[in-house]
Amino acid sequence: MRLDDAQDRERRAIEGSGTIGSAGARVDISAQDSRRSAEERVDQRVQVLEGGRAMIFTGQSRPLRTPGATVIQDIASGFEVVPRLAGGGVSLDILQQRETPGAQPGSVQGQRLSTTITAPLGQWVEIGGTASSAARDDRGIASASSARGTGSRRVWVKVEELN
Repeated sequence: MRLDDAQDRERRAIEGSGTIGSAGARVDISAQDSRRSAEERVDQRVQVLEGGRAMIFTGQSRPLRTPGATVIQDIASGFEVVPRLAGGGVSLDILQQRETPGAQPGSVQGQRLSTTITAPLGQWVEIGGTASSAARDDRGIASASSARGTGSRRVWVKVEELN
């Protein structure tokens, strides 16, 4: 399995201010322009026999504030893959799983999705992904700023026959 993450962030801002008095005038102008890009590729290997189940989970922990305490909440998402040889290729049964907040550890509530795909042996096949985009523009009398961001995550699977 392969995860590809890509993020781009861009920020531009300009501000101006000034004073006029009996001693003269003063004007201050500042500008900012920044851009940041990041890419990450993670390969994970799982060995499973034909008809067996491979589970791939990723997750995150975040603090949840309750009256009088802070509890760490774990949220996991992932998928299960069942490979079956089909001619010169492979058939993959894919079951997406996601634990929702408040679920008992190890239980899956809420979201379930399954699909079956066929793929050639030994080739990477994209089986899913997400994309996000955000933009913000602020304008004032003597200032302006804009920020833009994009992100994507792609999930790939490759099945190889063991000899």
